[in-house]
Amino acid sequence: MEFNRKTQVVKSFVRDMKNEKYNMFHKLQRKEGQWSTYEKSLLIDSMLRNYPVDPIRSEEKEDKIKYVFDGVQRSTSIRDFLADKYKLSSKLKPVEIDGAVYEIAGKKFSQLDPVVQDKITDYEVVHYIFSDCTDEDIRE
Repeated sequence: MEFNRKTQVVKSFVRDMKNEKYNMFHKLQRKEGQWSTYEKSLLIDSMLRNYPVDPIRSEEKEDKIKYVFDGVQRSTSIRDFLADKYKLSSKLKPVEIDGAVYEIAGKKFSQLDPVVQDKITDYEVVHYIFSDCTDEDIRE
């Protein structure tokens, strides 16, 4: 088993998902859509506050597609938010970016101030990409 570590900004990661470089249907991972809107909102809130977000782990196969086996909920929540598929929870508190305070509660991505949008799309996601591994390796 081998793996490498890669960082990627959100806008690039989402583009790669759209271009099918990532597959969200690894047999060892639960399906997308498991999180509530509040849980998805907390992920976006964490990114805006520069909190660390757990890395995405995927298995790269011979077809060069990365099959996500840890992080499907995180990945799809980010992708869907950037596509305006849900509003952030009304329970979220304002965020401060470079000394300015921004309201984010109850807003879709397109409704956020451009400074807030940039903070999200420029957030760096950490990936661990595994190759030459078995299902047992992945479970461990």
